[in-house]
Amino acid sequence: PSDYEYQSIQNQRVIMNLEKHGGKSEKKRPVDHWLYFASEEGRIQFVDEVSKLGYTIAGIEKLEDKENPYQLHILRHDTTIWRDVNKHVWELITLAQPLGGAYDGWGCPIEA
Repeated sequence: PSDYEYQSIQNQRVIMNLEKHGGKSEKKRPVDHWLYFASEEGRIQFVDEVSKLGYTIAGIEKLEDKENPYQLHILRHDTTIWRDVNKHVWELITLAQPLGGAYDGWGCPIEA
């Protein structure tokens, strides 16, 4: 599958798990996203772009022995309605790829 198709499947799995544990998809909550970049410059450019979309930086690290060692953890308050999650995740993938970035998933607290 393409990156978008794969992530859509993963999104559905996370949402089903949230709902299984009593989470309400329509309730806004902090949603965390993780990405990895090949260069620090790509990560910096990405941060500039997603800051305009309301994301905040939750963490930045450089990891050893990784193909894309420049980790980025961002978050924004959003719902976890499937179509909304897909829209947000696909947007992040589209912004990250030209900058040498790879999207690695999302998570959030369960909001009843």
